[in-house]
Amino acid sequence: MKKLLISLLFILILLPSINYAFMEINCPNAVLIDASNGRVLYEKEAYSQAFPASTTKIMTALLALEKTSLEEPVKASATAINSVPSDGSSAYIQVGETFAVEDLLKCLLLVSGNDAANVLAEHIGGSIGNFVTMMNEKAKEIGCKGTHFVNANGLDDDNHYTTAYDLSIMYMYAYNNYPDFERILKLSSFSLPATDIYKKDDRVFTNTNRLFFEKESSDGHSYYYPYCTGGKTGYTSKAKNCFVASASKNDIDLIVCVLGGDKNTDNSSQRYNDTITLFNYGFERLVKKELVHSGDYINSVPVKNSKKSKEKLEIVTSKPLITNVDSFFNIDNLKTTINIDEEIEAPIEVGQKVGTAVYSLYDEDYTIDLVARNKIERKPDITFFGVLSAILVFLLRAAVVVGIIILIGRFYNKVLYKKKRKTRAHNVRRYNARFHK
Repeated sequence: MKKLLISLLFILILLPSINYAFMEINCPNAVLIDASNGRVLYEKEAYSQAFPASTTKIMTALLALEKTSLEEPVKASATAINSVPSDGSSAYIQVGETFAVEDLLKCLLLVSGNDAANVLAEHIGGSIGNFVTMMNEKAKEIGCKGTHFVNANGLDDDNHYTTAYDLSIMYMYAYNNYPDFERILKLSSFSLPATDIYKKDDRVFTNTNRLFFEKESSDGHSYYYPYCTGGKTGYTSKAKNCFVASASKNDIDLIVCVLGGDKNTDNSSQRYNDTITLFNYGFERLVKKELVHSGDYINSVPVKNSKKSKEKLEIVTSKPLITNVDSFFNIDNLKTTINIDEEIEAPIEVGQKVGTAVYSLYDEDYTIDLVARNKIERKPDITFFGVLSAILVFLLRAAVVVGIIILIGRFYNKVLYKKKRKTRAHNVRRYNARFHK
């Protein structure tokens, strides 16, 4: 009976994995990562090169957030505007108009304006070519290995490619380092203000991310996902339907990238269906756990020059280790390497660092300082003046003790003398009383 219960419990623990072991992902390239550390939870041809379409603009936005301020004014040049093909997505920015960087980022991320991408690229790089160089350098810097950009907007080019994994890393970098990236992506709509060149205020745009809307899309399907925190869409004839998105639930943050999506037989979108499937899988698989507590006991060690010869220093962890793990994770699989300072010498204060603990999990290392739980005082140093002082103190104490003993002796003798005199007088009186009646 006991074995049966254990078996049932094991099956229940693994149930999410079993349920999703046969999940169908239709997009040819897909990846699901833990946004807190970049760990890959699912991948399908995630490292194969593919056309990214407008998901390219994630890198464009990343550099804009890194190199400018949101209030910074940017003027649209003729070169930037006229180099955009007329059949691509556009925010209808006019030559000579000036907008704040934030307005251009909204055009870039929410409506996927190719014109906004070029305007930002030229402003930041001095030329679009220089900006593309910056894009490729940044991609390498953050760990992308299968990416090469030739433009800032994602329009098709045989030499313009990336991977699902690289795009997820770009998105994660922007998501974790620039709060304005997520804030802008969450907007459901926005409008460009009228300018001296374009005096109307009719440039109103809706976010292209369908996971934000309960209303059915033009294909007759709703893709509303309440945990979605942002996403960047993309489409070209070569790249097909692309999508990079983030979602948060139960303090777990996930990122999904799907490339090359098409339509299912029911006319529904593969990129949205696959994204939702992968998010659901990730949220069922991961839990946040406190694997190490602050103040966990590690060891007790002797301390050199301790005031008390047998006193030991208690070593504990300085902070907790809280991270995302698989729901069926066994704490015994947490590998620990303890590094305590070779020679710990008094004095030691409470909370003083005396080493480190390295916890290895899913090919990631987490380092926590080890600190002292108790205070250790130092014994006095032996010096000439210290020895002389100790001798004088000893002699003084000895003199005091001898003096006290002499005083006690004298007092005792005095009391004893009086007692003897009293006894002698008493005996004389008794003698006289007996023989001299």
